[in-house]
Amino acid sequence: MVTDGLDPRNETFVGWLREHGMRRLAAVTATADTAQVTRLTEEGVEVRIVPPIGIGGALAELPVAGVVHLAQPAPLRALAEFDPAEAAADLDRYRIAAELDAATRGTSTPMFVVTGSAAAHFGAVGAAGRAAAEGALLALAAARRAAGTPAQLLRWMPRADTGDLSVRDAAGMAVSGVTPPTPPTCTRRSACCCGPGWRTWTGR
Repeated sequence: MVTDGLDPRNETFVGWLREHGMRRLAAVTATADTAQVTRLTEEGVEVRIVPPIGIGGALAELPVAGVVHLAQPAPLRALAEFDPAEAAADLDRYRIAAELDAATRGTSTPMFVVTGSAAAHFGAVGAAGRAAAEGALLALAAARRAAGTPAQLLRWMPRADTGDLSVRDAAGMAVSGVTPPTPPTCTRRSACCCGPGWRTWTGR
């Protein structure tokens, strides 16, 4: 089960899952990209659309080998310009993760991966609006680990191709010797962190 599994920004990672044996995808999304569904179906993947409300019921009906929460965070912008509706939508990332957590506690699901924003963690310009959801996701992952339940939390630096990377943050990354990750780089590093033993990892 992959949240935002049909979002074009997650296409590379979903493709990696397919290349490594995924034959059934439960995509948590409010709107289905018909072209994406058609392409995956032609590649031998059975796609099921799961609405972002009532996820637990869908999980109870499916044999789930893993959960990857790839919901996109709120946009980067100054806190004074941050729309309360965007903050509410960002907190919805946590609500979905909490539903996935509740539905998989006590089950044999071996993989539970949640992605977050390193920008919010390090205090990048414009990331203050993401702080509440990021803190909640960190607490959720920590609670799962404390209970002996699989959980990995991946926090990503802004990618170069999404429009989130400001000139100031790009300059700060350059001074620190950090380069914005590309989609293939994100995929490779996600793959490394989807195995057992990882807890929290910051994608650089």
